[in-house]
Amino acid sequence: MVAADRRRSAFALIAAAGLALLGAAGPALAQKVDLSPAKSAETFADPVVRSALRERAIALVIEATASESPLLRANGLEALQPLPTRAEPVARAALADANLGVRYTAAMTIGRLRLCESAPMVRPLLNDPEPAVRAGAILALQRCGATVDPSPLADLLFSSDPKKRSIGAFVLGEMGDKSAVPMLRAAAKETGGAGLPVEQRLLQLQIAEAMAKLGEADALQAVRAALYPGADEEYEIAVLAAQILGELKDRAAVRELVTRIDERADGTFTTPPELRLAAAGALAKMGYRDGAYVAEQCAVSASAPIRAQAAYVFGETVGAEGLARLEAMLGDQDPQVQLASAAAIIKVVERIAKQGR
Repeated sequence: MVAADRRRSAFALIAAAGLALLGAAGPALAQKVDLSPAKSAETFADPVVRSALRERAIALVIEATASESPLLRANGLEALQPLPTRAEPVARAALADANLGVRYTAAMTIGRLRLCESAPMVRPLLNDPEPAVRAGAILALQRCGATVDPSPLADLLFSSDPKKRSIGAFVLGEMGDKSAVPMLRAAAKETGGAGLPVEQRLLQLQIAEAMAKLGEADALQAVRAALYPGADEEYEIAVLAAQILGELKDRAAVRELVTRIDERADGTFTTPPELRLAAAGALAKMGYRDGAYVAEQCAVSASAPIRAQAAYVFGETVGAEGLARLEAMLGDQDPQVQLASAAAIIKVVERIAKQGR
């Protein structure tokens, strides 16, 4: 997830900011399993069959939230977010997790879903030793209408560490207070401090995203420009840019996203699969769900992160006809791919229940 799938979710922000918080996600892939669908697509037209698959997926996700791997615990909690009643008890327990990334995810989940009965349990995290966790607690309490001092977010935003600054910018954007725009603009001009050049560029994108969320639409111009990296090491930035554009539903970027998916030379795709998948996922968030073919091409990759990202894109693009493929991906030997597939199944079945497709 860290490199291949920078979704704009709570825990993914910490990963996108580059914090080495979690250690190994699980055992390395020994060999790929047969991912061809065992059932026909027509099978999942039956709501009873879909419901049974959904329950299998939920069971796998809940198991992940109890994993020894902090990354699986955090990602499992995120996967439950479409199911608030299932997510709330897990989020409450995760507020006391030994890992800061999991605590941050728990606080952000409570804030994102407005699980306000859990807000009193978040307040102790205002004194957490980790600033990122304190930031998540501030957002959760603010979303639930509690009085809370937001000034620690300014300290994060102007930290010497670009990773922490990215978290400060993201949370300020999520809070929705337009009075933070001048502070964000000042932070964008502050280029000092430690950090690799790629971390500084990622920070600039996070600041641009936050400003766009607060009504500064012109900030998205820099995000669109990042879709065209000048060097291989900048593709990481392009992936994040695509996902930001999708979250913000920037339809002015549709043509660029399509171009990134379909660019070819001598019949071969020239854009790395991570960016093609990110662009397909971004377009799906805008209602253009034609990118399932990109996920289909990448679902058999030798790279487990790419297969996990493909599962995520399936979750954004397919209906009942794609559930057979996702069920097959539950058998992948990599736990992150299994979890991404389960999360996608939950998302697809919930979308069908609400929208009929």
